[in-house]
Amino acid sequence: MPDEKNRGLSVLILAEGSSFSALLEQMLLSIGVAATTTIDDGEAAQLWLRANAVDMVLIDGDLPNASAPRFTSRVRCDATLQNRCLPLVLMSARGNTEMMRQAMKAGFDSIVPKPISRDQLLSELKRLVERPRVYIRSPSGYCGPDRRRRVMSGYDGEDRRDGGSFQLFTENGPLSRDTLEALHNQASENADMDVLLVRGVEVIHGYRLDSRSLANRAVS
Repeated sequence: MPDEKNRGLSVLILAEGSSFSALLEQMLLSIGVAATTTIDDGEAAQLWLRANAVDMVLIDGDLPNASAPRFTSRVRCDATLQNRCLPLVLMSARGNTEMMRQAMKAGFDSIVPKPISRDQLLSELKRLVERPRVYIRSPSGYCGPDRRRRVMSGYDGEDRRDGGSFQLFTENGPLSRDTLEALHNQASENADMDVLLVRGVEVIHGYRLDSRSLANRAVS
């Protein structure tokens, strides 16, 4: 039976091969996704995203010339996109260390193994659309999930303030939401780092920080 929570959701599929794309479309529709679009070229998909809104992008890791991570890096850094923080999921039959490193550097939200099952798609859709995620836009140019914090547990709403509900993990340890707000209030006009709390494609809260102050902050 379709999941009623997925009603109205839309997904972009970036993949080559009509049979694979058709299978994905069938599985997505079976779990209640309202609309799917399939594009087989990364540049065309990026242009399409500038004019269209979706709730998730599924990207085939078998695209030629390593274009899957290249596409994701371009999307994350494309200031013309209305939302660069939409969930991006890599579909790959390879689980080697180099592929994982490239995917993390590019800014994927998650990696699902091929062949993909209906239950896997449903699980990823629910997790990435319904649960908040921490994103970073750093001076180095990286834009994507905070890799040191994969899951935020216990988040019960916008006004939750306990340290376990929303944390940014840094080299000097985790920072709570209260600490982030204090650093945001102390930031200078030259603040160069964004920390975003995102649910689905919606930015729930954003903080502007000085990266140098963050790097020099001692663990309390």
